Amino acid sequence: MLIADSLSIFTGIINGRKTIMSKNKKQHATPLKDSFIFKMVAFSEKNRYAIIILTVLITVFLGYFATKIQIESTIRDLLPKNSKIIKLTEKYGGMLSSTDYLVLAFEAKDGLTMEKLNILYRAIKSIEALPHVHESINPFNVITLEKQGLKLKFTTLAQNAEPPKTKEEFNTFIERLKTDQIAKNLVISTDGTATAALFPVDSNAGYKELLNSTRKILSSINGSFKTYIA
Repeated sequence: MLIADSLSIFTGIINGRKTIMSKNKKQHATPLKDSFIFKMVAFSEKNRYAIIILTVLITVFLGYFATKIQIESTIRDLLPKNSKIIKLTEKYGGMLSSTDYLVLAFEAKDGLTMEKLNILYRAIKSIEALPHVHESINPFNVITLEKQGLKLKFTTLAQNAEPPKTKEEFNTFIERLKTDQIAKNLVISTDGTATAALFPVDSNAGYKELLNSTRKILSSINGSFKTYIA
């Protein structure tokens, strides 16, 4: 008897809870017609022609301005206006029509070392100091891209475009020199055995006199490099 009464009470509690929950759901239920989605769909159906016209106008408006978008496709356009590269281009770009070039190749005996790079650098600077000769493109000052974090920045193969001063700088320079795609076949041969320098020379320069002066400078580095003139 006691067990039956307990079950009856327990059943009553459960049924009462279900009834309360059912009432709460009905009270909090949102009618479909009052929902935001229903209202939005109803508004769209009611004003469908106006919405279609508005959509077409917006598409035409945005499409017109999309045709005005232009892509800056050259590196020069992407560089800051005060970039050093821009200034160098403006400085030497006008020389192209009235300039010849002196090309020198240097084959290091027993490979490159820090000492040999210093010898090569001094020889290049001595040739640049000759009359009618301008700043060269050489293994030290070739422009390349270097990744810093998520950004890319322009730099030279050698730090400050000068010979390496430490072993770490030397290793970095050699690695860049041998792997940089711009440097290959420009300032270093494909097999990596020879480096080169390109000297802009005024077209009115006395070529014979220039060659004699150049050979004299190159003779001072014959102990370290086998040199070629073109």
